[in-house]
Amino acid sequence: MFEVAGKLSGGMKRKLCVGISLVGGRRVILLDEPTAGMDPASRQAIFQLLQHCKRDRTILLTTHCMDEADLLGDRIAIMVRGRLICAGTSEFLKNRFGTGYLLSIDLMPRQNLHSFDQKEQLLSTIRKHIPEIEKQSATSQQITVLLPIECKKSFPNLFIELEQNAGKYGINSFGLSLNTLEQVFLKVGELEDANLTAITDLENIAEQQASILCSNSFMHTGLLLWLTQVTALLRKRFICYQKQWSRLIYQILLPIIVLVFTVFYVKNLSTREEKKQGILLNAGRISPCVVPVQLEDPEELFGHNVLQVIRNITGYSHKLVSTSESMELNLAKLPKIPPPVGMAVTYNTEDGYIAATVFFNAKARYGPVIAMTLVNNARLGQFADSIEVSFLPYGNVSGVSPLVSLNSHIFLIAPILIIIFAFVSSGFVTYVVDDLNTNFLHQQLRTRLNTFTYWLTMIISDLLLYAFICAVFIAILGEWLSNLKFE
Repeated sequence: MFEVAGKLSGGMKRKLCVGISLVGGRRVILLDEPTAGMDPASRQAIFQLLQHCKRDRTILLTTHCMDEADLLGDRIAIMVRGRLICAGTSEFLKNRFGTGYLLSIDLMPRQNLHSFDQKEQLLSTIRKHIPEIEKQSATSQQITVLLPIECKKSFPNLFIELEQNAGKYGINSFGLSLNTLEQVFLKVGELEDANLTAITDLENIAEQQASILCSNSFMHTGLLLWLTQVTALLRKRFICYQKQWSRLIYQILLPIIVLVFTVFYVKNLSTREEKKQGILLNAGRISPCVVPVQLEDPEELFGHNVLQVIRNITGYSHKLVSTSESMELNLAKLPKIPPPVGMAVTYNTEDGYIAATVFFNAKARYGPVIAMTLVNNARLGQFADSIEVSFLPYGNVSGVSPLVSLNSHIFLIAPILIIIFAFVSSGFVTYVVDDLNTNFLHQQLRTRLNTFTYWLTMIISDLLLYAFICAVFIAILGEWLSNLKFE
């Protein structure tokens, strides 16, 4: 069941090599003639295996079988005499190097002198339907014509006319085949051979090649080398931004959107104005109570007005206190009897002037103002709370409120900014991690790249992107602060 690798056949050894190259899980695999020496069934199995494995890795394959290259290659490069001649997809190479459909026409044997004219008439008939034809070869028994792929719609009419006039043109049979990559390879080789034959002085060619290889004109040193490396690394990072644009969404776009929504919320919160309404201060603000009144002459106008005002207040009543008694002693007795006393009024006349004294409950809110309002209404002869006194608190003190309001807004935005910059900063690490995981950093260091240059370039590229992000953030916050209104 088990066999030493050295005793295996050539095809089995080739299968073993392909399997060993794939089980390592490497991202880049080099294969040289992977199906050489295999039977057709094994070749098809290897083809299917490579088609499946190339999805998540890069495979560099060399082969002389063009059908293998056409089936497996996403991009195909053709080398002639050790030189790279062309590269591209299979469709590109076929279109570029005269590929298309080959129309092969077998002719009947002719011994007369008009056979050449018949061939020209046959080619003229083909050109009548497809003007872009190209004659590949012409012998006494066969004519091969190249038909462009884009002229497929004209093929049916051409074939009908050839069948109908087969005897006239001496056609024995004809067939159509699609040009293969093998024909492309042969044509590229012919073109390269033609170019090489044009150069006769081989010694000059050797000298030119040697001068190019030995020349230092393409080698940079010193500061120029360092600048070239920095430029190449910055360009590599820019290409990463283009290829991996989804990372920029999480690193730039998402934080900007979060910041805009946060500023919009705080802006609406700061512009929300509270409706300031005055607090009406009248006797109704104190719960219904008995008002002790001490009048020198109840029939006098002021005393009459005081009693009338008290009667007009809902739930209020008065108690007359004799002038011979002390108002303070009476007030000391009243709190024991509900309802509690909110105010008291006493007055006397001296030298023709009315001296009114108002007592108020210090525990009652706005008691002094309400008591004075009641007395003033009585003095004006109003029998109800005609005078309305309202309490309106002052706004914020200038110079203090903006600082307090700004601090409160910053307290709301600061935690969001911390989270946003955490997203922004974490995005810079991913590119370095990719270089380490793919061993690309090791490859760069093998090309005379200094470690200091690599990390310095990473810092420069990160700072450029970070400066752009900060500029956007500053513009958003500056616009918000410029429109922020403090009261």
